[in-house]
Amino acid sequence: MNDMTMPKTAKAAPITTESLGTITEAEILALPHRFRDLMTLAISGKKYHEIADEKRLPIGTVRSRLSRAKGHILKRRALPTADQLKAEAARCLELDKKSWDSEETIDACNAFGEQAERILPKRDMDRLIGWSLKATQREIVEETLRLLLEFLDQKL
Repeated sequence: MNDMTMPKTAKAAPITTESLGTITEAEILALPHRFRDLMTLAISGKKYHEIADEKRLPIGTVRSRLSRAKGHILKRRALPTADQLKAEAARCLELDKKSWDSEETIDACNAFGEQAERILPKRDMDRLIGWSLKATQREIVEETLRLLLEFLDQKL
C-alpha cells in the first residue's frame, strides 16, 4: 500500500515523548492500567493506528488515553517530593523559632501553605483551616505536612 492509498489514520506519526522527556518505569507503573499498556506500546515506537489495531480500540480512544496518560505523568512530576515538603516545613518551623513576625518567616510559611492549597483536596484544606484557629503555628505546619505526605503517599 503506498502513501496515496493509505487511510488517513495510518499516516499518524509515532507517539513522541519530547514533551515528557525520558519516561521512567516507575512513571509507567504509576499509570492506571488502561493507560499503562497503551503508553508502553507508544514509547516502543508504535503508531496510533498500530496500537489501535493491536488493542482493538478505536483510534480516537487510543489518542484520548495517551493524552490522559501524558497528563498523569506531567501532573505527577509537578508534585513536590516528600523531601521537598519536609524541607519547606522545616524551614518554616526554623524561621518561626527566630521570629514569627519577620517577613522571611511569613513568606516561607505562606509558600508552604500555598503548596498545601495546590495539592490537598478541598475537604482537607477546610478541615485544616478550621482546626488551625485553635492551634499553634508549629502544630499547623506539622499537621499540614502530615496531610501532604499522606496525600502524596496515596497518589504515588
